[in-house]
This record gives sequence, structure tokens and C-alpha cells, in this order.
Amino acid sequence: MTTVTETRNPDLQKGNEILSAFFRTEEIKIGGTTEQIVKGGERQRATAIRALKEAGIKQIGVIGWGSQAPAQAQNLWGCLKGSGIKVVVGLREGSQSASEAREAGFTEENGTLGEMFAVVKKSDLVLLLINDNAQVMHYRKIFSLMKKGAFLGFSHGFLIKYLKDEGIRIPKHINIIGCCPKGMGDTVRRLFQQGSGINCSITVEQNGGASIEEATDVTLAWGTLIGAPFMFQTTLEKECISDLTGERSGLLAAPFGLVEALYQYFIRHKMGQQESFIDSVDQVARVIRQYCSRFGVKALFEYIQEDFLTGGEQFRRIYNFVYPGAKALIAEIYDEVASGNEIRSVIMANQRLGGKDLPPIAKTNMWRVVGPKARESIAKKEDNSINTISAGALIAILMALTDVLSEHGHVWTEIANESWIELFDSLLSYMEKRGIDAMVDGCSMTARLGTRKWWASFFAVVDRALELFDKKDEEPEQDFFANFLGHPIHDALRVCYKFRPPSELILK
Repeated sequence: MTTVTETRNPDLQKGNEILSAFFRTEEIKIGGTTEQIVKGGERQRATAIRALKEAGIKQIGVIGWGSQAPAQAQNLWGCLKGSGIKVVVGLREGSQSASEAREAGFTEENGTLGEMFAVVKKSDLVLLLINDNAQVMHYRKIFSLMKKGAFLGFSHGFLIKYLKDEGIRIPKHINIIGCCPKGMGDTVRRLFQQGSGINCSITVEQNGGASIEEATDVTLAWGTLIGAPFMFQTTLEKECISDLTGERSGLLAAPFGLVEALYQYFIRHKMGQQESFIDSVDQVARVIRQYCSRFGVKALFEYIQEDFLTGGEQFRRIYNFVYPGAKALIAEIYDEVASGNEIRSVIMANQRLGGKDLPPIAKTNMWRVVGPKARESIAKKEDNSINTISAGALIAILMALTDVLSEHGHVWTEIANESWIELFDSLLSYMEKRGIDAMVDGCSMTARLGTRKWWASFFAVVDRALELFDKKDEEPEQDFFANFLGHPIHDALRVCYKFRPPSELILK
């Protein structure tokens, strides 16, 4: 094992203040606590460029071309043209992604495409956006090639969590920063092109030569130039835990298991296949998503209670049957992630794959045959009435995720953005328009593996809850819904909704 020096400056862990010389911070009251955010967006791009130049950034190396790298490289390149700051994509020798990078305008001839280790060696800011397993394989060489005082940026905390779990320390001469968009790479690019953008969490993990203010400003500049309207604080370890837990529950695996269980439930209740698809997939991915995104989760229940004769009772009943099983499962997932077990599982799965891709996740008749036909009928005549069973089950799962994260000390901006808003404003749009394959397999390999591992467990939780829901003499073990209406998440979402991108994601 390579012996390296200390990974974290303890001074960076004191307090919650964002220290910046270039960007104005804003204090917000949220969920009964106080947090800081920073405004990015198009108006702050000139400030971001000044901050990078002040920090001596002449070349940004974007390493990889997977989920995040194409979006971030193109957004940065578009913002930095004419600034004197170069954006160079670094790929391994013989990478099949090289042709895609060239199509996007990054070429060897214009000096914007090169071999990954050569790009690392020459760059002042290295954005390490190769997949998580590749980061684990190559971190020693990357650390050894980094310039003294250069910045190493992560959009996911997987490697940092892995190194901590293994007791491996990062060399002191490297500045370690994080900027983590709250959506898949395709969303980052599309919203940027639509003149909008997507929020990011940011952190300075280690100032290896730069001051804390300078490292913070480089991080905020990075977020601004990839399109973040607003940025909020995290740590890479907390981001990793909440991100992996979310992917394996409320963001990907749970919605997949949920709609599969709902579809089978409606089929059992003598609905046709297309009608069952609409009441499960279209309800979750379009109708409920849009209502919650526009008006809030609490407003969804209030609307159901006012406009449907027994809707409020149905919502509460299915919520009470889904919530306990979902929370127990998510608590298990959280522990698996926090302990390092899930990270080791991802590494072992990649080793078994040996570089091969995963097969499609949507193999059933529901997705391959029924889905396309149902979407045609929806396009002809959209029905925006809400299925209260689908709504109650979805919200119960998300509330369970919220409670697990909150009980483990995650802050409200992180919970609201990385769970609810990322799901409603990014991920579910892909399920609506293109199916489960697009939603899951547009994400990282780590997310794809986690979804495949855990979705069936959520199917089982929801399927059992629906069985109990149908038994009229069966009562929930307790009224979990009693905490719903007064829950702090509603205030957190109300505040965070103010800082969302100004336009919705447009997919065809």
C-alpha cells in the first residue's frame, strides 16, 4: 500500500460558514435550522472566471466521458471560450468514448483531447469524472501526477469514502474539492442549454496549499460554470452516503420497485394492461411528479383530500402500510453504505463484469410492449387526475428516506435537493418519456448496480403493503401518517423550491 499524508484539514470542519472572497453567501432558515447557500448562474460567470484566474487556473482537465463528464466538459468549454482558460478532456488510450468527445468538439488537433494521465499532469484543476471503480483502480497514479497545489475535483464522494474506510490518506499537496450536481449528466447539459441549470452541493475537503477561501472560490466557480443556479454545503463523505442511499432507495430502486408492484396490483384488480401502466408508471412519473414539483408534497395530500371522496383516507391507509417496511429497508441500505459494505459490493461487481456493460433493466412486457402503446394514448388525451394509492405509496417511501437521512444528521438542503427535487425535477422525467432504462441506465455504473440489487426488495415491501391495504379488517401497526402534515420537510421544500432552476427539464 502506498504511504501518503493526511487527508483532511480539521479547520475545514469547524462551523457551517462558506468562506469566499468572490461570491456572496446567503443565509437561509430551513427546517428549523440555518444554512448558507451561494448564488451561481449566468450572471456570476464573469466572477467565476476571475476566481479561477486569481487561483492560477490555466487548464481544467476533465477526466472521463461517462455520465457527468460530457455535460460538464461542454458546459465549461462554452463558458470559458475566449477567457484564456483551457478545457481539455482526458481519456485512457484506446477509449471507445474518444469518437464521442471528438464529435462534441474536443480533438487532439486543437489540443482539447489527450491521454488521461498526461492531462492530469498538466492541469491546474483536475475534474475526476471517470466511474467510481476506475477511480479506485487509478487513484495512486493520479495522486502521484498531480501538480503541487493543484485542485482535484470530485462530483461524487465514492473515492473519498473508500479511502477513509481503508485508512488511506490523500497527499497534503493536493487541494481536494467537490461539486456534485443534483441530477444525471444529461440533465446537467440539457438544463444548461435551456438557459437554466441544476443545483449543486459543494465542499472543500482539503486545502493543500491554497487558502480555504481560494479553494472555496474555485469550487464555486466550477459549479457556476457548469450551470448551477444555487450551491449548498456538504462533505464528500455525507454526499456519498446520501447519494448511494438515495439511488438504492427513493431515487431509482424504490420508484422502479414501486411501479412494478402497482402495475401488478392494478392487473390483479381487473384493469387492462395500458390502464394499469397509466395508473402506475404515468401517475408516478408524470402526474404526481408534476403536482409535487409545482405545488409541494403537502399540497398534494390537501388536493386529494378536498377533491376525492375517499382519497384522503386511501392515501393515509396505504401510506401507513408502506412507510414502516420502506423505512426499515432504507435504514438497512444506509447502514450498508455507511459501513463501506455497499462500496465494496460495487467494486466486486465491477470486477465480475470485467469491463462488460450491464444488460437492459426493462425486459418485461410491461416496459417493452405495454409502455410505448400507453404513452401514445396518454399523448392523445392526458388525464391529470391523481391515483391516491400510487400517490400515498410513493410519498411514504420518500418520507421514510427523509427520516432516515435526517436521523443521521444530514442537513435539510441536502435532503430536499438530493432526494425530492432530484427525483421530481430530473429523474422521473426520463421514466415518463423514455422508460425505466433511460432513468436508471443514464446514471453512473454505481447507481445502475445499486438499482438492480435493491429494487426487488422495494417491490416486496409495496406488494405486501398493497395486500394489507386490501384487507378491510387489517389495521396499520401505528399511525405513521400523523407526523406527515407537520413534518419539517415541507418547510425545507418550500425554501429550496425558491432556489430551483427557473425552467423545467424538457424531454421528448
